[in-house]
Amino acid sequence: ANPGDGPNPKDHKLFMDNAEDFVKRIRNHPSIGLYCGRNEGYPPDELEKSIRKLLPQIVPDIHYITSSADDVVSGHGPYATKPLKYYFKERATPLFHSEIGLPAPVSFESLKMMMPDTSLWPINLMWGIHDFSMESAQEGENFMKALENNFGKVDNAKDWLEYAQWISYQGYRAILEAQGKNRMGVLFWMTHCAWPSLVFQTYDYYFEPTGSYFGSK
Repeated sequence: ANPGDGPNPKDHKLFMDNAEDFVKRIRNHPSIGLYCGRNEGYPPDELEKSIRKLLPQIVPDIHYITSSADDVVSGHGPYATKPLKYYFKERATPLFHSEIGLPAPVSFESLKMMMPDTSLWPINLMWGIHDFSMESAQEGENFMKALENNFGKVDNAKDWLEYAQWISYQGYRAILEAQGKNRMGVLFWMTHCAWPSLVFQTYDYYFEPTGSYFGSK
């Protein structure tokens, strides 16, 4: 966990026993790119020293960094809809950027599979249960404002979702184009979700591409 999501481990030996067991279990996976001491933060000094001692012994060919989002990389989002020029003027960095994203609503057909007909419109708590919340990291309220500013007021879910695809398309395209000018790479949070969702995805739970996929492509 990152420091904001949970406390530091209390039993360092147990933590390191688990770390060794876990790394040995996954170390031959073809998708391992590097190991991080903590997500968006720094491990306690004792654990940092122990991790740096352990990894060269059991995975000498894989790089290690202390924080997934700081120092030699950049990160910490944002995860909300931003003006397109933001990605070029403020977010593009000369470092690899480890996490960024914005809402990526689904098609009307997917929405109908996600929730009962009575919850399709207007945007309500059921949308929030499927991750489209107003005040959390994705700032759904800002996404709604961007849609209205571009397309005007909308009075039904089908049209709203169609226009929403364009907001996602532009946002994800801008992220890649902006970061591409430094040729340092970027990772989306996320490419796909573990359950039917309206945010952070290039294809939805039912494997249908969203506007963010085509913007990325």
